[in-house]
Amino acid sequence: MTFETINVLADSKDIKLLKEIVETITEKLPHMPVPLFQYGKIGDSIVVSFKVEQRFHKLIVEKLIFNKLRVVTFDDKTKQYVEAAKYQSKMSSATAAWSTSKVKPAQDEKKTLDELIEQADYNEIIKISRDITIPKDEAEKAKENIDSSILKAITLAYNEAQNKKFDINRNVEKLLKIASDNTLKTLQKISYLKQAGLYAVEICSKNKDYVGDLINICNNNALHNLVNIKAAVKFGEVILENNDLYKKEILIAKRNLNTRWLLIAFSAVENELSSVERQTFNELIDFIKQ
Repeated sequence: MTFETINVLADSKDIKLLKEIVETITEKLPHMPVPLFQYGKIGDSIVVSFKVEQRFHKLIVEKLIFNKLRVVTFDDKTKQYVEAAKYQSKMSSATAAWSTSKVKPAQDEKKTLDELIEQADYNEIIKISRDITIPKDEAEKAKENIDSSILKAITLAYNEAQNKKFDINRNVEKLLKIASDNTLKTLQKISYLKQAGLYAVEICSKNKDYVGDLINICNNNALHNLVNIKAAVKFGEVILENNDLYKKEILIAKRNLNTRWLLIAFSAVENELSSVERQTFNELIDFIKQ
């Protein structure tokens, strides 16, 4: 069986749409395996990657292009499908209107430090704290507000996910972005990296539709090892007692869960786990291997 990789540049809204499209296709085509989404970064953008059987490759690429998603082309075959789909989409749009006009968006005004603090934009605050061209007192103020801004960003995303069930995906993505932030790693903000990741794990484990996302968190080596292992523990807690309810998630885990990587991560953070968590983790690994 030959598989092709599809890569999509996406924000949180695009990720939700991407999942809906793929889910709809798999429902209509029961012979198509449910793909596992993996997340990475290209510059400041999120790239979502997944593999599909070769026979479904063209169909899915076309559906994504028709829905205005940005498919990244690394091979000639995908590029050909993308160009053909764009042309078809363009010709369809041309019948609806003779012309279009583009208005250049107004450039956003630069935000003040107080506005950035209010909005918990910790990355911009960190940049200001390092800027040697601004007054010293402003740089100091920025530096003093780094930790509180990171914590506020984490808390806002967590609370929104708790209170707005329709917005869980966007806020889980926010938390995972913070949890894998290289700037925070450089600044040794380890406790915040852990907290953001563990909040994402908690949210996914408590919402049935997102339990499968714990597999991606387990495999994500950009996260702290403790987050990987806690995701595995939570996944084990949920599925080991509800095999029938989570058949799809178990199937995906058996195909994609990186047990070798998890065992390495486990050895690094074992002392931070309770005896019950260690037991659940080992039971999950045994279950997947079997």
